[in-house]
Amino acid sequence: LVGFFVNTLVLRTDTGGNPSFRELLQRARETDLAAWAHQDVPFDRLVEALNPERSASRHPLFQVMLTVADAVDPAPPLPGADTSASQLPLGAAKFDFTVNFHEHHTHDGGPAGLDLTIEYATDLYDAVTMRAAAARLVRLLDAAVTEPETPIGRIDLLGEAERAELLVAYNETATELPTASLPELFTAQAARTPGAVALVCGEVELTYRQLDASSDAFARRLVAAGVRPGDRVGLFLDRSVAYVVAMLGVLKAGGVYVPLDARQPVERLEWMLRDTGAVLLVTDRREGGTEFAGELPMVRVGAEIATAEGELAPLELCVAPDQAAYVMYTSGSSGTPKGVVNTHRNVAELALDPWWASGRHRRVLAYSPLAFDSSTYELWVPLLSGGLAVILPAAKIDLGEVGDAIARHGVTAAYFTTALFDAMAQEAVDSLGRLEEIWTGGDVLSATALRTVLDRCPDTTVVHAYGPTEATVFCSYQAFTTDTRTVERLHLGGPMANTSMYILDDRFRPAPPGVTGELYVAGSHLAVGYFGRPALTAERFTANPYGRPGSRMYRTGDLARWNQHGEIEFLGRADQQVKLRGFRIELG
Repeated sequence: LVGFFVNTLVLRTDTGGNPSFRELLQRARETDLAAWAHQDVPFDRLVEALNPERSASRHPLFQVMLTVADAVDPAPPLPGADTSASQLPLGAAKFDFTVNFHEHHTHDGGPAGLDLTIEYATDLYDAVTMRAAAARLVRLLDAAVTEPETPIGRIDLLGEAERAELLVAYNETATELPTASLPELFTAQAARTPGAVALVCGEVELTYRQLDASSDAFARRLVAAGVRPGDRVGLFLDRSVAYVVAMLGVLKAGGVYVPLDARQPVERLEWMLRDTGAVLLVTDRREGGTEFAGELPMVRVGAEIATAEGELAPLELCVAPDQAAYVMYTSGSSGTPKGVVNTHRNVAELALDPWWASGRHRRVLAYSPLAFDSSTYELWVPLLSGGLAVILPAAKIDLGEVGDAIARHGVTAAYFTTALFDAMAQEAVDSLGRLEEIWTGGDVLSATALRTVLDRCPDTTVVHAYGPTEATVFCSYQAFTTDTRTVERLHLGGPMANTSMYILDDRFRPAPPGVTGELYVAGSHLAVGYFGRPALTAERFTANPYGRPGSRMYRTGDLARWNQHGEIEFLGRADQQVKLRGFRIELG
């Protein structure tokens, strides 16, 4: 009888407690010997008896097979015939992947080595991935037998070249950018382009000279009202020219602005003011408008804030780049808002990133709520480069109004949340076609909407951006330029200037390509932390083991992996947090 009789034995190995390789070997020996007592039970009968839940996406009971066999080398002699061994083509993989070891022996029967082959389902894996997996397996076995007392969790699967690629090559973003506070950078820009229009809102326009003078005057008013360097000042203002003047004025006075969203409940806004210890509230509401409890002093402003009387010398205040610029509250996923503290340096690094030097962001649409971090991009990117911020007045904005503003003011660039991007791709794609560049993010992007825009707007660059408030709006991006109109895959893109991104396991080690880990962000975009919450700051902003001494990284809570192209693929959350229209929510 000629045949190859093999019965599949399903095994499970207990790796709990991070055992040494020697201990793991003993566990596996005991498990396998116990299982071999039942090796004659046909596998098909086992599946029938257990009747596991069936799924078209995987095989029942196991997905990975291991075989160890004697290699037929040389081929066995047959009388009267010449013989040779030949590997037949497989044609199809029976399981997700099968690891085959072939033992070789010397003529006297001694061991001569092992050959390793892997057969795999090409619907799930590609050759590059599986070659890397084979190399890691060899590396693992080599380390295990060299130092068998080492806990298996400490065995490094990465080679030096892979490690350098993940930690260094993918993060080669070092860029020399100006080191100065936001008032210094803006004043320098105003000196270069004094007559250029900096802001437009409805019928109101303000040049750089006027904006510089008006904000100087308002800074003096704040100092006279008792604002000192480092003091927090609440900004309860509609989206307008007055808001930008007030924001700049607070920074020139050395203060820290706290943007408040009028759409949120008054009780929540009052909590934010108390939490930051704000010394003053700037508002455009008249007496009898929305009032806050307590005795917080108010400065009421109107259109006059944008009209400076004469030329005033700027305040002689030294504002350091690492001083806090604003406290912006996230949605408070667990019910309590978290105030993220961002510095002048954080904002400057974002606004001066080399990407914006293309000139496509010379007229930027500013429509986001001022307490939403995308407003940082919408205002500071144009203002620090001599561009124009086109402000949509605060009101309920529909797609038609957005399109009208783009056409009327010749807007060249805008940021849209993924939800708004999807809506405009369906209902106002012609308006998007007027833009030279669109940034979108905040949630998972629809590939269908993206393809629609790329097809219908051939002269528009679309950028898929990623970044939490804790990393100053954006920290990475994937660009679809006018030369790239196909969507092969969506990913988080490459890091921005002076930014590093790591995918780490639960021991803060780099996860190999293709392996899921948690995404961490480091570099100059990283916020100081959460205002008044040192424990939470220490939990989320951890020491960076791969940066310079004293540097930190932010634990995003997002699961991701590197693909074979060196791109980060988003895979979901490490916790139960969800997002609705950009707001973080813990379901519990």
